[in-house]
Amino acid sequence: MKIKGFGRQLTGFFIIIFLSIILLTYFSDRTMRLLFENQMKEDLKEMSDLVLNQLPADYPLDESLDLFCKQLGEGIKTRYTFILPDGRVIGDSQADISEMNNHGDRPEFIRALTGEPNFTVRTSSTIGEDLYYYALPLYRDDKAAVILRTSVTSSLLDYQVKAFYGRIIVIALIIFFFAVIITIMILYRLNSSLSVLTEAAREYGKENFDYFIQISKPEELVILGGTMTTMARTIKERLNIIQHKKNELSAILSSMVEAVIVLDNNLLIEGLNAAALELVPDTKDDPEGRSLIDVYRNNALLQFARDTLAYKAPLERDIPYTKKKDSSGSPRQRYLQAHGTVISDIDNETDTPGYPRVIIVLNDITRNKEAEQIRKDFVANVSHELKTPITSIKGFVETLLDGAVREEETADRFLNIIYRQTEQLNALIDDLLSLSRLDQNEDSELEEEEIGLDTVIMNAAAVLSDKAKKKRININPDVQENLTVKGNPVLLEQAVVNLIDNAVKYSSEGTTVTVTVRNNKGQTEIKVKDQGRGIPEEDLPRIFERFYRVDKDRSRESGGTGLGLAIVKHIVLSHKGEIKADSQLGEGSEFTIILP
Repeated sequence: MKIKGFGRQLTGFFIIIFLSIILLTYFSDRTMRLLFENQMKEDLKEMSDLVLNQLPADYPLDESLDLFCKQLGEGIKTRYTFILPDGRVIGDSQADISEMNNHGDRPEFIRALTGEPNFTVRTSSTIGEDLYYYALPLYRDDKAAVILRTSVTSSLLDYQVKAFYGRIIVIALIIFFFAVIITIMILYRLNSSLSVLTEAAREYGKENFDYFIQISKPEELVILGGTMTTMARTIKERLNIIQHKKNELSAILSSMVEAVIVLDNNLLIEGLNAAALELVPDTKDDPEGRSLIDVYRNNALLQFARDTLAYKAPLERDIPYTKKKDSSGSPRQRYLQAHGTVISDIDNETDTPGYPRVIIVLNDITRNKEAEQIRKDFVANVSHELKTPITSIKGFVETLLDGAVREEETADRFLNIIYRQTEQLNALIDDLLSLSRLDQNEDSELEEEEIGLDTVIMNAAAVLSDKAKKKRININPDVQENLTVKGNPVLLEQAVVNLIDNAVKYSSEGTTVTVTVRNNKGQTEIKVKDQGRGIPEEDLPRIFERFYRVDKDRSRESGGTGLGLAIVKHIVLSHKGEIKADSQLGEGSEFTIILP
């Protein structure tokens, strides 16, 4: 079997062994040099004592000592020097004393003069070599009469160290050789077993948990191999159980229409179905493993999950939820009915509950909420719109009954007001009936035919010509020739009439209402533009709602029911088209019907 990395490992061990031997040699050299140096100091001291013992007590302390020094130093490398207290050299075994300088500044001499024998290592100014000095005072009459300085060159020490160093190198090479042989044998055995373990780990990484490890030595790796084999079998069993449970859970979740979210005890998402994924504002990253608030960004949903986990009991709550983008690309308020419950894993060995998990089931009740709100708003608005004219009619009738009917002028004025209010009620009921019919026919097919739009626009303009003349407003049709659409002519005419009526109603006297019809990239656009005071930007999204008025007082004075634009919207939607409004305050408004 190929042992990968064997050469690399062997090189590493060689480097370690080599560096170890180098360090051992270095410290051995330092130690032996120190030992030889100490021995040399002892030898210098003994030789100095020996010289002083050989010197007769009555020997004159003058230049005659030079001959004594020359005799002592003959044939040896040790140098002897006698120095008087004034620093003058009176004897030297190797140099001519007449050529020697005064030694009064030598450090070993100065210290010896104080009565302290001492060692010094320095370069000799006389012979130009590194020397080891030992200075010893000779006393006569209780005072230092002369200083004996014994010295030897450092080359002697270097010679002794080098001789020892040669033996150290031979021993180191022998140790290195045997260390390399033993290392190769150990590494080969170790790597053979490790390569088997590496291959097993690779197979386990590929989920081949049936791979069996066969190692005969060393004992530690045999135990490790057996442990890895047992671990692989355990992992395989656990994975099979987990996969089985995951498949069961996935089947249950995928079959549910409701959104289901599974959370752990830290409210991190463990799983969710497709319906729950559709509620995620941003699905770029995988939601699993992330926190609930990070994925759904809804504090109410997070609090519901916390309450469910805290109470450890089934919980139900309606949650407002804004998905950042719906199919139209704009935010939409939604309502979710949340059902939460807590489950715990059971440890089969101890029969005790494990970590709790929170299961949240979400039902989208947005349509129900919107329908309920529309019903409430519709009832409130209809009640208000009906009550205002009825209250007015009742008041005037009561006044007439109280005697005003006998006053001809007053009676005529009151009856005219009652008539206008009755007309308003009639218009409101007609609009309500129109909306009701459009709602009922919303899912059914319209009776369609090919319509010439020039005819529709001209008929709508004719219907409102008298009303426009009263305000000196010019209705200007601009229709592309031979432009036709497929649709219901009565409903389309009603939609255009309502838009032109709105434009005339809210335009100032002496202005122009322009009705433009063009084909734009395969779609037909009908634009009604006025020069009125415009619609505030915050009101534009709601102007197609039933009974919604920008200026409620002025709308009622002009006889509007608040349903005209809602009717237009339903007519356009029934033709599978769309309508939009653009406006700027002080410059007028433009309504655009887009038909396929």
